[in-house]
Amino acid sequence: MTGDNLHRRRATRETGTSFVVEASAGTGKTSTLVRRILRLVLQGGPGGEPVKMSDIAAITFTEKAAGEMKIRLRQKFEHLRVGPPRQPAPGVRFETWTARPSPRFMPLLPRF
Repeated sequence: MTGDNLHRRRATRETGTSFVVEASAGTGKTSTLVRRILRLVLQGGPGGEPVKMSDIAAITFTEKAAGEMKIRLRQKFEHLRVGPPRQPAPGVRFETWTARPSPRFMPLLPRF
């Protein structure tokens, strides 16, 4: 395991420790933060209890990175809740496919 992977794994798994993730653009900082937040919410924090989203402070340097993190988190939670995104069956018109209600588009989390 490379040193970088070891640090990523620690940042994701060691929920009883605070981490500062500092790296160049495109190196996986957002992915690491998303995995850490998922672990805290789904598997629990230092005390073993799941952590509420409202109790997590994930600070990024730019608004763009914060927006990307929010999108990725929402996608991951939606995927866990209802499975991968639906695809229209061959030959189904777009209007027909989108007119059917889908639980995938129901709100999962309060806005954050």
